[in-house]
Amino acid sequence: MLAQATLPEHRDYHIAGADLRVRAPQTVLDVLDRMFGRVAHVWLGALTPLVVDVTFDDVWRIAGSMPATSKALAAASTLPQVAGATIATLLAELAAQRGLNLWRAAIVECDGNALALLGDDWETAITLAAHLHARGWRIVSGDYGLVDPATMTALPFRKLLHVNSSSIASFPLAYRGAVEASPWYSSAHTIAFYAIDPELVNGAAAWAERTPIRTILKIDGRVGTHPSIEAAGAGQAMLVPGPFVETADFLERWFRALPPVA
Repeated sequence: MLAQATLPEHRDYHIAGADLRVRAPQTVLDVLDRMFGRVAHVWLGALTPLVVDVTFDDVWRIAGSMPATSKALAAASTLPQVAGATIATLLAELAAQRGLNLWRAAIVECDGNALALLGDDWETAITLAAHLHARGWRIVSGDYGLVDPATMTALPFRKLLHVNSSSIASFPLAYRGAVEASPWYSSAHTIAFYAIDPELVNGAAAWAERTPIRTILKIDGRVGTHPSIEAAGAGQAMLVPGPFVETADFLERWFRALPPVA
């Protein structure tokens, strides 16, 4: 199987104004096809494309043009783990070569301004993004944020939402059908995560285009009885979440009261 998996295949993408190519075993590309189901596959051809290679010998090796973005994974790694590491390398290459910031963030848009949810508590960030999306907000990016530092504008990245199975029970009811229709990936003993397509919730209106960031919320590891926000500096604050529905209500009221981006 692994000998067959090393045949040279590739996929082409267009993300944040850049043409990109992933050369990888077909088994890895099959997972990328699902995760990148809403990412543009047509090159513009304006600049030399960025290329990431995925190979297997005794380990999985993922390499772009820069050593700092390269990764190696154990042979026992699951294909979704390899695909996820490939995406991380692809975006790191893109950010470094195009002068963008790469954040681990869920970025959502309301009324032409974006809210970026960052923090180590990633499951809370993606769950809150889903609750806001179910209320009519649009998704700029679900797990990695590409940001133009000169304008603080979030660039769209339409990867399917990577959701840990332990978080599904906290997702809004509007996502139930989307979860049931989504591919899932397992570890040796259980379902590890779902790849959820937001378009299955409210169609193409799920996605936003490039959007100025109004504010950044860092999610605190604490969980409060009720949500609260603690100021942390210009354009940034710390969110202590409470129950998800109450926190989404709170965020909507708080965000809409902020001054618009100049």
